[in-house]
Amino acid sequence: MSTPSTTSSSAPTDQASSGRLSAVILLAQVSERAFTVVFTIIVAKQLGAGRELDMALLALAIPTGVGIVLETIAYVGLLPFFAAEGASQGRDAQWGLVNRTFNSLGLIFAALTAVHLAASPWTTRLMSSGASPAEVAAIVSLAWPAALVMWLRGLGGILSAFLMSRNAVWPAFGRLGIRGLARVAFFALLVHLGWGARAFVVATVASEAVAVAVCLPGTFALKSPSRYRLPALLPLHRLGSILSQVGNQAIISGLNSSFMMLERGVAGSLAVGSVAVVNYARSLGLLPLMVGRSMVAGLYPRFARDAAAGESAFGRTVWLGLRATLFATIPAAVSLVVLRQPIIALFYQRGEFTSGDVNRVAALLPYYLVACVFSSLFYLGSRSLFSAMQSAPVAARQAISWVVYVAVLVGLTPRFGIVVVGVAFLVQACVSAALVLIAARQRRLIEPRRPVRYALATAAAAALVACGTMAGYWVLARVVPGTTTLATGVHVAGGLLGSILAYVPVALTVHRREAEQVRALIRRRRRG
Repeated sequence: MSTPSTTSSSAPTDQASSGRLSAVILLAQVSERAFTVVFTIIVAKQLGAGRELDMALLALAIPTGVGIVLETIAYVGLLPFFAAEGASQGRDAQWGLVNRTFNSLGLIFAALTAVHLAASPWTTRLMSSGASPAEVAAIVSLAWPAALVMWLRGLGGILSAFLMSRNAVWPAFGRLGIRGLARVAFFALLVHLGWGARAFVVATVASEAVAVAVCLPGTFALKSPSRYRLPALLPLHRLGSILSQVGNQAIISGLNSSFMMLERGVAGSLAVGSVAVVNYARSLGLLPLMVGRSMVAGLYPRFARDAAAGESAFGRTVWLGLRATLFATIPAAVSLVVLRQPIIALFYQRGEFTSGDVNRVAALLPYYLVACVFSSLFYLGSRSLFSAMQSAPVAARQAISWVVYVAVLVGLTPRFGIVVVGVAFLVQACVSAALVLIAARQRRLIEPRRPVRYALATAAAAALVACGTMAGYWVLARVVPGTTTLATGVHVAGGLLGSILAYVPVALTVHRREAEQVRALIRRRRRG
C-alpha cells in the first residue's frame, strides 16, 4: 500500500521538476545556439562560402559526427548506471564506477581516434571526389587536430552523466553555452592572427576542451574520498552489461550523425560552396529542434520513473508530452519558414556572403525547419520506448529511415541538385517519427485522446502564426522601408512580434486545458 501512495504524492513534484529541468536545458541550448549563430555570422564574413571553408568542414565532418555519437552514448547510456550505483551501493561505489568507466571508454575513444587518423586520406578522397591532390593533403593535415573532438566529446558525455546522476544540472548543461562562447572567441582571435580556415578547426577543438574543463570542478566536488586509480578498468561482465544497454543508442546516434557526414559528402561533389550552404541552412534550420529536445529531455526522467514503477497513467503522460512538444515546435518552425529570406540576409549577407548565397540557403532552409517537428516527435517516442526497456525497436526503425534517406539523397541529388539534401532530411524525419510512434502505440506506451480534434487545433494555431508573422512583417516593412541591415532587422522583429501576438492567446488557452488535465491525472493517481 505504501508504493502507490508515495508515487502519487510525488506526482506534482515530478511535474514541477520536469518543467524546471526542461527550462534549464532549453536555456543552455538556446545560449549555445545563439553563440553558434554568431559564430556562423563571423565565419560568413571572413570566409564566405568558398573552397577554404569547405575543406575545414570536411576535416571536421567525421570527428564531429563520431564525437556527437560518443557524447550521446555516454550521457544517455551511463546516467542510469551511475544513478543506480549511487542509490544502491553508495557514493564511494558510484565514484569507483565512474573511474573505471572513464578508463575503459577512454581506451575505446583512443582506438576510434587512431582508426580515424589512419583512414583520413581515404575518407577525405571519398567525401571530396572533386578535390585536387593538394586540397586532399590540406584536409588531411586539418584532420589531425580535428580528431581530438572525438575524445573531448566523449569525455564531456561521461562527466555530464555523472553530474546529472547527482542532480548537478547547471554544470552538466551550462558547459554548452560556455562552449559556444569559447568557439566564437577563439575563432575571432585566430582569424585576426591570420590563421584562415585553420582557425575554424582549432577554435572548435579548443571550445570542446573548455567545455570539459567547465565540468571538472563540479565533478571533483562531488567525487568520493577514494583515490583515483588510473589502471582501474571495468570487469568484462560489467562492461558487457553497459555496452549491451547502450548498443542500441550507439546505433541510433551513429545513424543520426551520419546524416551530417553524408550530406556534406554529397554536397562536396556539387558546385563550389555547396558544403558551406548546407552548413548555414542546418545551423538555422535546427533552431526549433532545441525546444522539442529540451521538453523531451525534461520529461525523460519522469518517463523512466513511471515506467519502472508500472504506472497505469504512463501512456497518458507520454500523450500529454507529445501534444506539448507539437504545440511548441510547429509555431516556431512556421514563423521561421515565413521569415527565412530576411533572416538569412540579416545574419549572413555581409562581407564575402552574397545575395546569391542567401537564395541558395533559403531554398534549403524550409526542409530543415519542418523536419524539426518530426525529429522532436521521434525523440519523444524513442524515449518512451527506452523508458520501457524496449530500445531495439527504435534502432531498427531508425535504420529503416536511414536506408530511405540514403536512397533519396544518392538517387535524386545528381538530377535535382542541392535541394535534395534538405528533402532527404525531411523524408527521413517523417519516416522515423511515424515508425517509432507506431511502435510505441502498439506497445500501449502512448494513449491518445481525441487526436483528430487536437490535430485540427494545432493546424489552426500554425495558420494563425503564419498570418500573424506575415502581417507583422508587412506592417513594419511599410513603416520602415529599405533593405539596409537595420531596416531588415526591424522587419524581422515585426514578423516575430506578429507571430507571438497570434500565438500567445492560443497557447494560454491550451496551457489552461493542459493544466486541468494534469491536475485531473494527479487526482486519479491519489485516489488509486
